[in-house]
Amino acid sequence: MTEAEIADWVRSLSKNERLILATYEGGTCMPESMQRYWNPKALESLVMQDVIRWTMAGYELTEDGVLLAGFIQQKEAQRNQRTAPVGKNDKTATGKQVRFGEPCPICETEIVKIKRETLQHIIDFLAPKFHSVSQRRIKGKSAFIPICPECDAYALGIEFAKGFPFIMKNGQESEIQRIVHLLWVTGKPFRSMGIENGCINSEE
Repeated sequence: MTEAEIADWVRSLSKNERLILATYEGGTCMPESMQRYWNPKALESLVMQDVIRWTMAGYELTEDGVLLAGFIQQKEAQRNQRTAPVGKNDKTATGKQVRFGEPCPICETEIVKIKRETLQHIIDFLAPKFHSVSQRRIKGKSAFIPICPECDAYALGIEFAKGFPFIMKNGQESEIQRIVHLLWVTGKPFRSMGIENGCINSEE
């Protein structure tokens, strides 16, 4: 599979399915010590997709499963650089350096901005980890907060039918579902100037 195909497959997985693959620690056999964290329905779904198979030694990743797990772990490692859960972000963390309209220092995706009310709604109802928003931004009083749509895709609503709104460099307001096909793909980072063409192409 190409990296683009792997990225598309990963995007189609649920949060619980990705969590299972993220526990992969080398070799092909899944560690039994991690099974207590697995969601049974997610595990069954991965088996049906031929990502995981059952053997006498236990659950084992298929060839495709190894590729997916490796991709997920690589992305998680990139996002976890200098990050922490909300409330514990260091004032000098990456989130302090991200600037609206510029490339993210971690993934090079264009930084967008959200309203403070949107940030508070995310914190109140989802309480996710923020990878591109520092504690200083959260505690500040700015009306808008810069955020990376790739590093913080989950917070912006990638798991939900309707994502939270954000504003792009060209002033257009959008939601993450409109650009999701442009994320996590090497050589095709999200750029707001191409958002309309990207959305049209995704619907063909």
